Amino acid sequence: TCTNGSQFKNSIGAYHPPVLTLVDRNFFGTLATGHVRNGMAEIIKMAVTDDPTLFELMEQYGSQLLETHFATLEADEKLGEIADEVIYRALFSYMKHEGTNMFETYQDRPHAYGHTWSPRFEPAAKLMHGHSVTIGMAFGASLAVEMGWLKSTERDRIIDLCRSLGLSVYHPILENIDLMLEGQKNMRCKRGEQGLWAPLPKGIGSCDYAQEVSSGLLQAAIENHKQLCSSLPDHGKGRQMYLSDLGLE
Repeated sequence: TCTNGSQFKNSIGAYHPPVLTLVDRNFFGTLATGHVRNGMAEIIKMAVTDDPTLFELMEQYGSQLLETHFATLEADEKLGEIADEVIYRALFSYMKHEGTNMFETYQDRPHAYGHTWSPRFEPAAKLMHGHSVTIGMAFGASLAVEMGWLKSTERDRIIDLCRSLGLSVYHPILENIDLMLEGQKNMRCKRGEQGLWAPLPKGIGSCDYAQEVSSGLLQAAIENHKQLCSSLPDHGKGRQMYLSDLGLE
């Protein structure tokens, strides 16, 4: 159980690892499409950092899964099987890394991709969580290109996948360098003061961890990402990206 406080995401609360988790995609049929879209951001992060096959499945079937709420709005046996595989792969990838690290003792956590700067800018911009994560992932991909970890074509695939689902890849709040640096400071504290431990992609399906990101490197990556997204028709904005768009403010 968690709540936000003082512009921090999930800063107050208690956590107990579950004894059992039941996954039934039939419940997806009860959700608004905007909420399904936000959840798919978390699948993308596992695909980018850990599972290239999952990434390809999302590229091929992601839009159909979104439109049908993971094959729950209409009978489609084949799409249902794909939905099950996508969910299984995302959960398997997550638990492979987090199952023995429930209290985040170790910081080499690929599922923290997209969650280094976003906890600071998400509440400030009043973004939906999934959109803030994909903005963080897209920026992280641009940063990885800047660092020589990722090819620009691979970054473009990440951005294209997010955009194909109506998820955001840019917001002007990234240009607030003081806020971004504050986010890094907060994350170092959260991750034990031993480094930033920012997961960044090294190709599609793997990642490494940036221990530090200097102010100069951060600014250069922000500027390059801004220029990249300025060429997009919507400048990187997604659909129903704000809390108010889904009646949550």
